[in-house]
Amino acid sequence: MSFLRKQESRLKRLDPSFRWDDRTEMKTKTTTKLNAVIGYPLSHSRSPKLHNSVYKLLKLNAVLSPISHPDIKKLVSDIRTLPMHLTAVTMPFKQSIMTLLDRVDEAAKKVGAVNTVVNKGGKLHGYNTDVAGIEYALLGIPLKNRSGGVKGEVWGNSGEGEGTQRGGNRCSH
Repeated sequence: MSFLRKQESRLKRLDPSFRWDDRTEMKTKTTTKLNAVIGYPLSHSRSPKLHNSVYKLLKLNAVLSPISHPDIKKLVSDIRTLPMHLTAVTMPFKQSIMTLLDRVDEAAKKVGAVNTVVNKGGKLHGYNTDVAGIEYALLGIPLKNRSGGVKGEVWGNSGEGEGTQRGGNRCSH
């Protein structure tokens, strides 16, 4: 079962009429929170479809759009100018964006990668949510099933791979 199909099944449990929508049918207003996913290329990214479907389901006044460009400095300038509320960062920029932000939290510094940027009053704050996400997922496994360790594979050896490994290691004790 594909990633999107698994998520669709989970969301249908919350709302039986839920279905993925390839288009963003939300009407934007001046109060709509603008979010983005940045990377290059972005043809592989499921983020717009996933986020916009969840925003619609939860009736959130937000929209996530892909912004693709090979120059990270231009993308960061766009985030500041538009102004984006939240930006998801994908490869190849998870590491190179760090020096262009106003603040980077400790978890992102330890991992050496940022996957989320939040605009706080015009200041761009970088975070890495991979560690917390993996910890949250693994902590859902009952302790009796973790006593011998939980085996898994990490695909990726850059920003996301490091975050996944750190999250898994912290949950194995």
